[in-house]
Amino acid sequence: MLDNIRLIAAEKIVTAFHVLRTIALGADLCNMARPMMMALGCIQARRCNTNTCRVGIATQNPSLSKGIDVKDKAARVA
Repeated sequence: MLDNIRLIAAEKIVTAFHVLRTIALGADLCNMARPMMMALGCIQARRCNTNTCRVGIATQNPSLSKGIDVKDKAARVA
């Protein structure tokens, strides 16, 4: 039964050190979205699900997402 249980860590994992630490503590995998969102310009307004965030990073609203400069942000994420 324990073979079917997986531990996924997904909070405040920012650097490779955090990933290694979390895996050493027993996590099977890590979700590391925060640094990518911050590199894109996320202001952490916590309005992603409402399509009203003025930055438009995680929105489905085309009028908000058109303000993202992909060439500039791609270099920052890399």
